[in-house]
Amino acid sequence: MNELTTTSNKPFSMAPRNLSEAMEFAKMISQSNFCPSSMQGKPADILMALQMGAEIGLNPMQAIQNICVINGKPALWGDALLAVAINSPNYVSHEEWVEGSIEEKNLTAFCKVIRKNSPEHISKFSMDDAKTAQLWGKRGPWSQYPSRMLQMRARAFALRDKFGDALRGMQSAEEVRDYQVDTKPHVNLPYQVQEVQPVEPLDQEVLKQHLEDIQACDSEENLKATFVAITKEKAVRADREALEMIIAAKDAKKVELDNKSTNEFIEALDSEESDNG
Repeated sequence: MNELTTTSNKPFSMAPRNLSEAMEFAKMISQSNFCPSSMQGKPADILMALQMGAEIGLNPMQAIQNICVINGKPALWGDALLAVAINSPNYVSHEEWVEGSIEEKNLTAFCKVIRKNSPEHISKFSMDDAKTAQLWGKRGPWSQYPSRMLQMRARAFALRDKFGDALRGMQSAEEVRDYQVDTKPHVNLPYQVQEVQPVEPLDQEVLKQHLEDIQACDSEENLKATFVAITKEKAVRADREALEMIIAAKDAKKVELDNKSTNEFIEALDSEESDNG
């Protein structure tokens, strides 16, 4: 791309105009810190995200930031799912609310959407629904933000029911990442984890201590040593959700491990463990 597209009455834009520019644009993004970790160095993945975004009305950077691939399936984060529906010419309005409480064990999220020339539609998702789906109390967002997760699930159902044409079949990332699969772990992560046999989840107190140890590191050298020691523990690496949280905590401190990506680091650990039998 040899020039930036600007006009006097439009905001700054770098939107590609043909395949050649799109590939160059994708390469540039793949080398940027604005690029999601899972797409860094992968211009082909970025190009596919750009194309999918264009099909549902997302601008290039919106597509890159809001389209993810989970268990091999493209999905949209919940706020982007709503944005696509609102942008539809058939959208009239929507409303979201929560009733009940966790204490009374009846917390329920509702989402009402109205589409042109169509009756209002209300979807709901309750604590009981989450328990039936084995989601309630699950480590991660379901434990940290249960009301928000109920809201995202009710929203996804309502929007998919009434705006399937605008969404082109795409589901919400919050929903898709909760699916149980026996193949590869979801790929919208800054690393890949080797498949392991199911194990008991890592003890919460142990995980909490590991996270605190990482946060307490006051130097790059200390952080590297702490992270290496934790991720070499078989119990940690066997629990994929715990490992995700530990790696996310390390990545939040923006420290490189000997110029290796986290993916390369984990692969090295896998190889070392395999060699040691």
